[in-house]
Amino acid sequence: MVFAGIVVPFSFNIIYISLGSPINGIDYTPAFFFITMVVLAYAVFSSRFLDIMPLALRRVFGVLSDALIILDTKGNVVDMNQAAEHLFSTDESTSGNSTYEDLGELPPLSSMLDNDTETCYYEVMTDEGARAYSCAAQGVEDKGFVEGYIVSFRDVTLEMREKKALERLNVHLMVYNKMVRHDIANSIMAAQGYVSLIETNENELQQRGMSALQRGIDLIKMFNKIESFITSEYKYETIDLNPFIASVASTFPELSISIRGACTVEANDALGFVFNNLFHNALVHGKSTKVEVAIERSDEECHIGVIDDGTGIPPEKEKKIFHEGSSYGMNKSSGVGLNISRWIVRELGGDIQLKKDVDAPGAHFQITLPLVQSQEERVDGSEEPRNDRENRPTPASLL
Repeated sequence: MVFAGIVVPFSFNIIYISLGSPINGIDYTPAFFFITMVVLAYAVFSSRFLDIMPLALRRVFGVLSDALIILDTKGNVVDMNQAAEHLFSTDESTSGNSTYEDLGELPPLSSMLDNDTETCYYEVMTDEGARAYSCAAQGVEDKGFVEGYIVSFRDVTLEMREKKALERLNVHLMVYNKMVRHDIANSIMAAQGYVSLIETNENELQQRGMSALQRGIDLIKMFNKIESFITSEYKYETIDLNPFIASVASTFPELSISIRGACTVEANDALGFVFNNLFHNALVHGKSTKVEVAIERSDEECHIGVIDDGTGIPPEKEKKIFHEGSSYGMNKSSGVGLNISRWIVRELGGDIQLKKDVDAPGAHFQITLPLVQSQEERVDGSEEPRNDRENRPTPASLL
């Protein structure tokens, strides 16, 4: 309508100049310009061009926290709000001069328009770190025809972090529950066995029974500390491994445990569960009498070998020894101890493996943990340990 109101008077004026007026030589151009003014006025008011709504919508569009992009049917960028300009590091000049694909490696528009697909996510690195956005697209229709698309990106970084934290906490609580059922049950069963035979050799069996019960009590105390660690902000402390392992070994008077070497790591009381489990397996499942703990250090890692003189682990069990439910020996248990031990070591940034030692018949486990240097050993003289826990990858699933 606006186009016709502008073109018609100009066309008639050209005809009048070129061919003259078809009606008595009268120039009707001013009349047609008057008609144009009436048409334009009608178009403006009927389309509400001067209404407050377009201004209000434009203002709301600009201040929305969600990043919004308006595309035409060909995927060209028609407009975007300030949040989108900040997200994609563009400005107003981008509108009309770029396409959706030019903005970066964004999710395909077709997949976002498909309502059957799951919510898509877009991750981008910013000066503040990694940010996650949920994305969605919707067609803009007029009289049944698609005239373009609106694509939105909502910042869900905080929600994603809270979700991951909740999932991680659930896994930790599951681990804690398994630890309680596993090791306390083992100590109580051992105490019951010793007590049932106490009349045979009162002094020796009474000592063993009391040691087993004391291990159960110590485990309960350790679990309380681990629970506090799990529900806190991951507090760690610097641990000297030699005396730390020696304190665990003192609860196994039935074993002759030798510890050589020294190393300092950043860990917590959960590490005590690992050595408690290895010593318990050596005693109960491997029928060991001696255990050797060898601590060695490299430039950035601490290596702890735990070797016993027992019957060892059957070859058919070696590949699945860290799987939940895997157990060996005559006194089989629930089979979650080594599974939990591996999870704890990986949570601390290290790993645990079963080594095949031809010269030794018993079991040989090798633990690797990140090394923490003392202040005297740090080249830069800083007071902070070199161990960078914040940049460690999330540990693998427990199962």
